[in-house]
Amino acid sequence: MILDAPIILTPARRGRGVEAAVGPAPRVDYLELTATLGAELLYAPGREVGRVGLLEGRLGLDVRQGVAAARRGASAFVSFTEGVALPLAFADIGRTPHVAVVHHALRRRTRLFQRTTGFLHHIDRIVVLARSQERYLREQIRIPPERVRFVHDKVDHRFWMPGGEPSDGSVLSVGAEGRDYETLVAAVGTLGVPTVVVAGSLWTDADRRFAADAPANVTVRSGLSFVVLRELYDRAAVIAVPLQAGLQYAAGVNAVLEAMAMGKALVVSATPGIADYVEDGVTARLVPPGDPSRLRVVLSELLSDHGQRAALGARARAVVEGGRNLDGFVRALAQTVQDVMPGAPRLRAGLPDAL
Repeated sequence: MILDAPIILTPARRGRGVEAAVGPAPRVDYLELTATLGAELLYAPGREVGRVGLLEGRLGLDVRQGVAAARRGASAFVSFTEGVALPLAFADIGRTPHVAVVHHALRRRTRLFQRTTGFLHHIDRIVVLARSQERYLREQIRIPPERVRFVHDKVDHRFWMPGGEPSDGSVLSVGAEGRDYETLVAAVGTLGVPTVVVAGSLWTDADRRFAADAPANVTVRSGLSFVVLRELYDRAAVIAVPLQAGLQYAAGVNAVLEAMAMGKALVVSATPGIADYVEDGVTARLVPPGDPSRLRVVLSELLSDHGQRAALGARARAVVEGGRNLDGFVRALAQTVQDVMPGAPRLRAGLPDAL
């Protein structure tokens, strides 16, 4: 039986996502979209030991989730990652309108699947979070332009907002994916400024060595609540997002948008994937990737110039409030669903247009 409402598929496990956080937390994109569309949310199935297939275990595909969604039927499907989108694209080939958020179109695994299956051509609308990904899909993969849409990634600007804490003069760096913390440590080691790195978790031996070998002015933390992390943002003088060179996807975007929403001065490595989110000298300071000397100079300038920090932070917060936020992201996705499903439920009123 085909349902009247869309089905939204998320790779998150029920009870393990942001929505399960203890205490106040940011709003969740897929929950907001579910409410906006009057949709049904389908979490990823549990992965019991011994019950994970080869494709799921080694390739990170949510095969069972895609098959389950196709069997249930819907007026449209919305996949929140390509790992969800690929099996669904074949389990329900050509039957139901399908919108997919693709984060890593240029990743080796995604390119391999595209070459061998052509799955991206079976998706009605592909939403990407970096214009470099948009260009690749249109020019290299030959996806028709009207089927690829760039949308700015989201931040919950109602949760991530300045709290008025006095600055402690520290540098804060948050996140794991695509980070270059060796460059950051080399830059701040000689400055002597208190620096906090919140890497999410210490996942590998290399990360544990980094924490153990960090200079005395660098503190590595993990496992923090959203409230504690927000307090760290609020007290920091400067937020640094050191990225590896050449990243074509929006690595670091969550930390960048959180810092902007908090109204903080921001230093970011200039990569193709993050270029859509910051403007040098306006909402952030950009530095070459892998250049500790330049990063050190810019950090020193900002730490000694309260006026520049305040101006950067104010302009960044204004951009977020102007629409580059969770509400705008959800609105853009909901409108994209309506593009492929003209009879979709009316959107909830009050959401601003996306930039």
